[in-house]
Amino acid sequence: MTDARVVSPLIAGYLVALTRARESPPTEAIAGLADAGEEAVGPLMDLLGGLDPDEDDWTPVWIAVTLGEIRSPRAVPTLLGLLELPDGDVLAEAAVEALARTGPAALPGLLGFARRAPGWEARSWGYAAIGLIPGEASLRFLVDALTRDVLLWGAIAIALADLGDDRALEPLRALLARCDEREAEPVREAIAILEGRQPAYPNVLRRPWPERFAGLLAA
Repeated sequence: MTDARVVSPLIAGYLVALTRARESPPTEAIAGLADAGEEAVGPLMDLLGGLDPDEDDWTPVWIAVTLGEIRSPRAVPTLLGLLELPDGDVLAEAAVEALARTGPAALPGLLGFARRAPGWEARSWGYAAIGLIPGEASLRFLVDALTRDVLLWGAIAIALADLGDDRALEPLRALLARCDEREAEPVREAIAILEGRQPAYPNVLRRPWPERFAGLLAA
């Protein structure tokens, strides 16, 4: 836990509220920490570093959400670390959203992570975040990954569909000719989305985070 002597009382109080939120999202605390901005980033990362996600399911999620609201490049390495945790689906989703909200400033770390992470699940989360950050760098990286990361063709195709750049159509069509039937489904779907024949996947960044995570708490 962060040393309270070096953290403002207001931030310290909000951090405690994060650790106690179980029945409903800590909306006020997250808003207050987001307003504090960079001042809150260090304390949030320190708090996360002292937690065991196996014992505390929700505090790491609230920290990831808050870091996404602050959008600090300083938090990118910490958020990338959350993508590598085993059995961390909800936490990884929150980290993906936070990285995407951080935007292009997250890309240098994200691209390196998606290229080098040894675990396929971690790489798939990385691709998902890249697909939510529009731009030339994201497009080039994901198209290149189609030839580099054969195991994750489907995840990369979905990320390209999220990116929404129709320049991905040609490499996706070329890939489709090489896929077996199991691999082909997400590639076909991505092509249909980019051709406008199928609605795009819902963009999670357009849905307020309290709405998304309140549903998860109720589950």
